[in-house]
Amino acid sequence: MTNWMILMAAVSAVAVTQSIFLGAINIVNGRRGAQSNIYLGLLLIALGIRVAKSLVYYYWPGIAIVGVALGGAGLWAAGPSLFLYLKSSTGKVISRNENILYYLPAILIFILGSTIFKMQWMRLVYLSGCWVVIIGLVASLVVYQKHKSTDHNHWLLVVQIGVLVMITMFIYQLYSPNIQAYAWGAIVASVVLYFINFKGMGLHRVATTVQSTKSMLDENQLQTIGNELTRVFEKEHIYREQKLTLSKLADRINTPQYLLRKAIQQLHDKNFNDFINEYRIAELCDRLERDNKYTIEAMASEVGFTSNSTFYEAFRKVKGCTPAEYRKKVTSDNKYSSKLGPLTRSQPI
Repeated sequence: MTNWMILMAAVSAVAVTQSIFLGAINIVNGRRGAQSNIYLGLLLIALGIRVAKSLVYYYWPGIAIVGVALGGAGLWAAGPSLFLYLKSSTGKVISRNENILYYLPAILIFILGSTIFKMQWMRLVYLSGCWVVIIGLVASLVVYQKHKSTDHNHWLLVVQIGVLVMITMFIYQLYSPNIQAYAWGAIVASVVLYFINFKGMGLHRVATTVQSTKSMLDENQLQTIGNELTRVFEKEHIYREQKLTLSKLADRINTPQYLLRKAIQQLHDKNFNDFINEYRIAELCDRLERDNKYTIEAMASEVGFTSNSTFYEAFRKVKGCTPAEYRKKVTSDNKYSSKLGPLTRSQPI
């Protein structure tokens, strides 16, 4: 075995192991917090499996059909994972039915590839899988263009560029003239995957440890994060931003998501959604007491709510009544106060 072959094996093996390990951690953490972490984890695992197939195929050309099918499934899962990661990072909630729709093809590829498909059919599976990734990349770019102003550290752009380079290498492998050229496609893809992993860890977007649900933040951490929350909520009124997510807020105050979530829980005994909704409703109530020219729904939109149903549910949770009932109450109170007029000495106090 030549030196460059040893180097290729080492780099690829480390990149694959690291990617699958980090992917698993982010899936676990995503189930406890931000949904986007789940899709980031699935993306890292899918890309890691596809690179692993290239490495194994180079050293063991007679790899079993099960291994080839697994690599194909990873490729088919990478496209949906990228798109769903971008989509969920903007605050969209992905339903169970959507997950089934997007990941069922990859599952079928693995099952059919392991049992029915012949080895010569797998080239078509891989080629079509590359197109699935390209479609996912294009869809992700469309989402990114609408929300790129919130990508303060350009992490989402890094992920998309990395996937673009990797899919280019995967397509190159399908048309490579010999096994050595195929191997270099694998090494380039491995280096890119390695870069994505380390870039994500450096920006605190890729978790490296399973987050504890019981550990508490110390006083210094709470004070630092609390001061930042006060600044962006009470001075910058960040809660007015529609589709504000934990991820966006964490980026704004340069704090890892899991620390921010814990700080909000410890400082205010609330989850993220309840925390921002209380700020929105407080401002809206203040406006209801002073302004009768606009509809309640228009005011709700201006303070950050994007859905009327979400707004009404949150308002009742905080105030114990509907917005209309609250407006009627404050209006009648104001009329009663105006009828009384200013207090004079002849009036009992």
